[in-house]
Amino acid sequence: MARKSWFIKFIGIGIFVFIFAKIDFPNFIKIWKEISALFLFGAILSMIILIIAHGIKWKCILQFFSVPVRFGESISIFWLGAFIGMVTPGKIGELLKIYFLDKTGHSRLRAFLSVILDRFTDLTSLALIGIISTFFVFKWKLNFVQCLLVIFIIGVVSFLAFSHKSRFYNVVQNFVNKFIPILSNPFKKLTYENILVEWKQADKSSLWLALFLVLICWFVYFLSRYFLLVSLSIPLSFIDMAACVSMSALLTSLPVSINGIGTREASFAYLFSFFGLTLEEAVAFSLIILMSDAFTVTFGSISYYRLCSRFNLNLREDAAKVKESFLAIRN
Repeated sequence: MARKSWFIKFIGIGIFVFIFAKIDFPNFIKIWKEISALFLFGAILSMIILIIAHGIKWKCILQFFSVPVRFGESISIFWLGAFIGMVTPGKIGELLKIYFLDKTGHSRLRAFLSVILDRFTDLTSLALIGIISTFFVFKWKLNFVQCLLVIFIIGVVSFLAFSHKSRFYNVVQNFVNKFIPILSNPFKKLTYENILVEWKQADKSSLWLALFLVLICWFVYFLSRYFLLVSLSIPLSFIDMAACVSMSALLTSLPVSINGIGTREASFAYLFSFFGLTLEEAVAFSLIILMSDAFTVTFGSISYYRLCSRFNLNLREDAAKVKESFLAIRN
């Protein structure tokens, strides 16, 4: 199973090699030589602001679940999670948030719920932007009945997944026990009854503030991407760029690559073709996104030593314990 998972991850690497072999290198190098350092700096600065805004948004979500965490700590943990998520396959960065909250004495269930709600608000808003893009930018037609059917299926699956009376809930529980043992106990408590109790006790005003910050985060996110686009002198409007980036982000969220390598290039190559842009411009834009993101989130590694020292944690020893429990469950 582990080998199969790694094989799936490297599908994106194969796609990247295939695309990179087809580009015109002289034209590709010419694009890089004309890069604007000023707009590149603006993009990196925007990414730093974005991470801080995400940390504040997560702080509001934690407050919604009555989890007292300082602003500095929420930003540091989020930044560290972004760094771990970039350098490791999968969503280990999300698990790290639960790890730090659990180790500092907070409810693991509420930590788990905060991460789920944080990701849910990001993905649903991104999906909404992507759907709007298909109608207004790419002029693609989508059957309304099909949309309702997809929404209905998602609703039914979600209900069964979190209803402890359904057989599907047991299937999901067994999957969590086998592949994500650290979340086994929180998931057992993650039923509609418990969610309803948490909702009644929650601070609703913090949730509305978090939803407002979702809009701020996406605006800063698209602004940073536009700065990168301008730094490469690629002739594309802000709206068209936002449409391409949002749809590419949805595609790169598929678990078939490491940090979207390969799938990002393929999606931009396809989407940019609608605007008469070249393969070299698409690959250059994709690579500069990867490089700027990697540079920005690397600062999150500084948070690791500060957090571990402050709370007297040892991530390596705890990771070894989780690995042992994982092997025991799998065997």
